[in-house]
Amino acid sequence: MTNRILGVRFDNFTIDEFVDLVVKEIEAKKKFRIALSNPEFLLQARSNPQLKKYLNSIEFNVADGIGVVLASRLLHQYPLKERITGTDMLPRLIEKAKERGLTFYFLGGKPGVAEKAKQKFLEKFGYQGVIGLHHGYLDDNMESVIIDEIRLLKPDILMVCLGNPKQEKWIQDNFHLLEARLIFGNGGALDYYSNNVKRAPLWFQENGLEWLFRLTQDFSWARIKRQSKLLKFPFLILFDFVKQGLKKEKISNEVLH
Repeated sequence: MTNRILGVRFDNFTIDEFVDLVVKEIEAKKKFRIALSNPEFLLQARSNPQLKKYLNSIEFNVADGIGVVLASRLLHQYPLKERITGTDMLPRLIEKAKERGLTFYFLGGKPGVAEKAKQKFLEKFGYQGVIGLHHGYLDDNMESVIIDEIRLLKPDILMVCLGNPKQEKWIQDNFHLLEARLIFGNGGALDYYSNNVKRAPLWFQENGLEWLFRLTQDFSWARIKRQSKLLKFPFLILFDFVKQGLKKEKISNEVLH
């Protein structure tokens, strides 16, 4: 069962269902992509046709953001079950990878960040399956070297943390060249798991206020400007809701007459 929010398709899973599905697809030796899309992604997709096409064409796209889940409750008879954030999904996927002997390659973050995240997963889960990593500051020459390295190492999972929409474009451009079963973008996950960025307390997460916590941690004009753009999202959803209601009313009147 899929939902469409602002023209973007979402697949409907709980986080545990989704992690189990991802692992089954990897073990079935399928090559696939996933995206974890939040309201900011959807707003960018409205003005970026390539990003919208990417999100609608990949194998799985899930809701990374309570705003997307709430929108689905307003717009759809069978709403999305829950949000699936990249930071919540990653440790679950790491645990499954350890159980099944699956390997990772981390790409992204500032120099040293991926190494810290690798160490964190070693200490927390005893996971030794990160077989390659590289920071996200790439030029054309370095990019070809990294692609060659990934092809040589053949990780089961490639996690690309370059930020949206750069990471999605990178995956789209290089998907056919890469030797990995699962390839996905995961924004700031490496920053969180290297302790470079502090995650919001649970109460903020559960009430959809992680953006507010991040603003208190990085109170800058750039972040204020970025967060203010998100104010468009509820108005666009409300507009779609009203439009949907008018369409139903029109159909009902046509049936009656």
